[in-house]
Amino acid sequence: MDLAPAPFHLPTFLRQIIDIIRARADAKELSLTYETLSPLPAMVLADEKRLRQVLLNLLGNAVKFTDQGHVTLRVSAKDEGGMQNAEGAPEIHHSAFTILHFEVEDTGIGIPSDQLEHIFQPFEQAGGTERRAEGVGLGLAISQQIMRLMNSRLQVKSEPGRGSTFWFEVTLPVTGIIEQGQPVSVREIIGYEGARRKVLVADDKEYNRRLLVDMLAPLGFEVRTAEDGQQTVEAAQEWQPNVILMDLVMPVKTGIEAAQEIRQQPALAGVLIVAVSASVLDADQEKSRVAGCDAFLRKPVKMEKLLDLLETHLKLNWLHAEPKDEGEAVAALLIAPPQEELMMLFKLAQSGRILEVQEHAARLAKLDEAYLPFCDQLQELARGFELDQIVAFVRQFVQEEQNGTHQ
Repeated sequence: MDLAPAPFHLPTFLRQIIDIIRARADAKELSLTYETLSPLPAMVLADEKRLRQVLLNLLGNAVKFTDQGHVTLRVSAKDEGGMQNAEGAPEIHHSAFTILHFEVEDTGIGIPSDQLEHIFQPFEQAGGTERRAEGVGLGLAISQQIMRLMNSRLQVKSEPGRGSTFWFEVTLPVTGIIEQGQPVSVREIIGYEGARRKVLVADDKEYNRRLLVDMLAPLGFEVRTAEDGQQTVEAAQEWQPNVILMDLVMPVKTGIEAAQEIRQQPALAGVLIVAVSASVLDADQEKSRVAGCDAFLRKPVKMEKLLDLLETHLKLNWLHAEPKDEGEAVAALLIAPPQEELMMLFKLAQSGRILEVQEHAARLAKLDEAYLPFCDQLQELARGFELDQIVAFVRQFVQEEQNGTHQ
């Protein structure tokens, strides 16, 4: 296993991770929260595919072993100055290094203390027989191997019946490279207009299949999977999909062979075939085109590129969520203190008593750790003597509490 560092947009990457996991959390009626505990760099240099693999494994396990409560991803950063190139990375000027701390917390079944030292070994899983049957137990072992390559390690603390927390830290270069066309702010796509489209995902790796399924199913696509080229041909004949997303290197029949066979069948003449490959060789792209593929997507698949391709070839009109302003987005992630505490803060802010606001926030933070993000936001505003913003910030929670809708 090797690393292939490249610059990518960290906030977009993290938003995609949450979007992928959200469908699984929603299916179990779990609260899924993403918290940034400090400002994050925009562009970092790392192996995006491997980092995604680790985070999806941790979050997927958290959802799998949690039946009620919440799953939370927390991310923070601190500067690690310096100017140099990461080993094996392309020659890119780095303005600094950052230490990123990732933490995944759940309120699930927890892990007994006598199992903690074994869970990172291959084929070892926590939980009962029924839950163990859901996977072969390689995810944490592979994730730990990836962490070693990144000069880090996965750590865990857990309490049976109360939940688990996994975390790791990685030191990454912060780059000055901004990808062309990188979206700064994207309205959330929640579906599309018209009839439901069918997508067949063909890949011999379960991780790759699941990634594409989790990207597309929440948007209203009907998705089925195949594990080799022969299965792909048979599923295409039986199911008549609108789109086939197909890996080029698969057993039994390769993606090239499967595409050639599908293109020989008149009933499948209209299907969109997209080659999905980690190859960067122009020759492989040309082979896929000659075999009958309509487009080429490079792994790791970026959701924006996949959706752009589907929009163009299927002539889709996306449905977007109503945009939220930044204040609403922050408020949605915060747990507010009780109504009487909010009213006290509101009155102190209206009276301009900034020091008492800070003292009150500090007391609330000690009262319950759940209020920490709320209190941190309040303290930051207070340090800047932003009285008007404090009043507006607290008011939205007072209103929510009075309506009984804030959670």
